[in-house]
Amino acid sequence: MRTIRKVLKAINPKDLWIFILLLVPAIIVIVINALFRETYLPAIDDIEHENCYLVTEIVDGDTIKINYNGTTETVRLIGIDTPELNLRNSQYPECFAKEAKIKLESLIADQIICVENDNSQLERDKYDRLLFYIFRESDNLFINREMILEGFAYEYTYDTPYKYQSEFISAEDQAITQNLGLWSECD
Repeated sequence: MRTIRKVLKAINPKDLWIFILLLVPAIIVIVINALFRETYLPAIDDIEHENCYLVTEIVDGDTIKINYNGTTETVRLIGIDTPELNLRNSQYPECFAKEAKIKLESLIADQIICVENDNSQLERDKYDRLLFYIFRESDNLFINREMILEGFAYEYTYDTPYKYQSEFISAEDQAITQNLGLWSECD
């Protein structure tokens, strides 16, 4: 307490008023900011993301793992196919497989994605993977389309036409025309 008194006695009265004039608005801003955050902004854990999940692993360029309602589920992206990393009869991955995986990692690794299913497709494939279109939550980037558009994936129709098939075919045509990614590197 004595130290504060000594400081206050040593301060010129004009300087004290300037100090108070600067300090009071700063305190008001801090208090309002604290009240606003507490009152209006929910904690991240409290936000409910309908159909949005954390990406826990990138398996390859077209397959990921997510935290799906408390369990880890494997997801296969609908409408795309990327070169295989692990070929059963070969020790080498296919051309551009590593690059496709790295690209997908750069887009969504450890991020929240939102998923969309397609009623024209099964819920799961023959390997029991969930089938989804995926969108990066932060900016709604359509990942399936982005992988094709940048030349990291092929458009792929498994059995029946799907919701975004024409959009994906158009994206693949653009990648081919611009000689992007695997279209410039692989035969």
